[in-house]
Amino acid sequence: MPNILATVAAGLAVSVLVSAYEAILRPPGIRFIPLDGLTVDLIMVWGPGPESPALRAFRREIKQAMHTGTAPDST
Repeated sequence: MPNILATVAAGLAVSVLVSAYEAILRPPGIRFIPLDGLTVDLIMVWGPGPESPALRAFRREIKQAMHTGTAPDST
């Protein structure tokens, strides 16, 4: 996260973050602008080779969230 915020603050990037970050992050030089009312198609990407246990677990959680309409458990 610090690298993302640093590149945004330097004017080298933009980023889309969950809105909760606005309440906890207030770095200078960065504006948080809500993206209300948008429908966004997202894709997952990862490198070649065997899937790691973390990637498999993440994919499983995302699939479940997509089917149930709820966010993955954060515990």
